[in-house]
Amino acid sequence: MNTLAQWDWLLFDRVNQGRVTSGLDQVAILLSSNLTWWIVVGLVFVGSVLLRKTRWMKALLIAGLCLGATDALNTYALKPAFGRLRPCHQKTVRLPAGNCGSQFGMPSNHAGNGAAFLVALGFFLTPISALMVAIAVVAVGWSRIYLGVHFPTDVLAGFLVGGVVGWTMTWILIKTGSYISNRRKNAAAH
Repeated sequence: MNTLAQWDWLLFDRVNQGRVTSGLDQVAILLSSNLTWWIVVGLVFVGSVLLRKTRWMKALLIAGLCLGATDALNTYALKPAFGRLRPCHQKTVRLPAGNCGSQFGMPSNHAGNGAAFLVALGFFLTPISALMVAIAVVAVGWSRIYLGVHFPTDVLAGFLVGGVVGWTMTWILIKTGSYISNRRKNAAAH
């Protein structure tokens, strides 16, 4: 076993089997729940509509597109290409949520989706708000290791892929939107 794999297993075992409590189990399950994040996004969307914050709506739309692209890239291209089994498919591990998930784990979709969402929102958020979202994204990454379904390098790879996709897509969408907006203004002026 190479050094990186040894480090991965060592850190995985410390997080998954180290300081564990039923309270932490519940926090990790909540952080990894798709329902939790749909509720948060839904509340922000409703707030943006009620407060007429079009910038928030634009940010959520772009972040959602980045999240979807990252999810598809990881699921249909990268996970099959890496073919790396999740730790829970390699040996018996603690599974507080009760299931292991699909066969492959590299890169982590939860981590990638969170990073894509964060980076896209980062174009629109204040630094303090971006920091709060970043803390939540890192907590989701920790939860995936704690729940026994990802190695630390799966999470890091997910953060990297999501960050790159989120930044690239958001930059392109913002530039394209500015270009279209400027063309419309110029056409209206003539």
